[in-house]
Amino acid sequence: MRYMTLVVCVCLGLWTHLAQALTFPLPAPGNDIVGRLQTVESEEGDTLVSIGQRYDIGAYEMWQSNPQLDREELNPGTKVLIPSQFILPPVRKGLVVNLAELRLYYFPPHRNIVVTFPIGVGYQGWNTPRMTTRVTRKQADPEWRPTKAIRAEAAAAGDPWPSVVPPGPNNPLGAYALYLAVPQVLIHGTPRSDTVGRRSSHGCVRLFAQDIEYLFNTVPVGTPVHMIYLQDKIGRLNGRLYLESEVPFPEFNDDGDLKKRIISAARGRADRINWDKVDEVADTRLGVPERIE
Repeated sequence: MRYMTLVVCVCLGLWTHLAQALTFPLPAPGNDIVGRLQTVESEEGDTLVSIGQRYDIGAYEMWQSNPQLDREELNPGTKVLIPSQFILPPVRKGLVVNLAELRLYYFPPHRNIVVTFPIGVGYQGWNTPRMTTRVTRKQADPEWRPTKAIRAEAAAAGDPWPSVVPPGPNNPLGAYALYLAVPQVLIHGTPRSDTVGRRSSHGCVRLFAQDIEYLFNTVPVGTPVHMIYLQDKIGRLNGRLYLESEVPFPEFNDDGDLKKRIISAARGRADRINWDKVDEVADTRLGVPERIE
C-alpha cells in the first residue's frame, strides 16, 4: 500500500461516534502529523459520501483517497479508505481554513489539542478569500440576507431568493453562524449536508450541523481566523518527512516551487529524499500523508 498508515478494519457500526468532531492531541515537538488512516467495509446502500459523513470526512476527501472506487455505488463488503490522518498546517492558532484541503482546523487556546472538520467553500467565481481576520460575533438561528449578486444569480436560474430568509429548515446558514470582520464571509451550518466537503458556496465556509454547533459553543468571539490555500503540505513524523497533496483549484496559484520547499524541510538531508515518490504523490494527489524520506 502506498500510504503511511495503521490500517484498521472495523465494523462501521462500532465507529459511528466518529461522526462527531475529529479531535487529536497535538503531536510532540518536531512532529506535524495527527490521526491515522483506517480501512472499513461498506454496507448495503453505502456510498463514499455517506461513509465519509459517518467519519466527519468530506465528499472530495473520500473521492480523492479512493480513486479506484465508484463514487455513486459500492458493493457491500467493499474496502474503503477513511483519510483521517492529516499533516497540520503551518499556522496553528485559532481557526485555520485550508481551502485547498476543504478542511478547517481549530486550535483551542491553552489546550494541547486540535479539532478538525470538513468544510464547503466557494466555487469558482465565488471564491472564499485568502485572508486573516477574526470572529466578531456568533448567532444562533441566524437570518440570511443574500447579496444583490446572489439574488440576481438565483433569479436568473429561476429560483429567486427573498431579500431576507428567516431562520428555519430552508435557511442556507443552518442553525448557527460565526460572523467575521470581513462582511459577507461567514462560517456557518447548512441544511444540505451533501454540500459539505465540496466547492459549494458563494464564498462562505459551511460545516455539518454537529460541527458548527461545536464551534458555536466553543470558539470565543475575537478568535483569529486564517484562511490559507496550501495544496502541498510537508511535515514530519518520527524523524521522517511526509508529503500530502491536494487537487489544486484551477484559478489559484500553487504554493511555489515544491522541490525547493522539500529541500528546505529536509534540513540538510535532501540526499535522503525519494524524488520518484515525490513525483508520484504530486501526480496522484490522494490527499493523505505519504512518506518521501
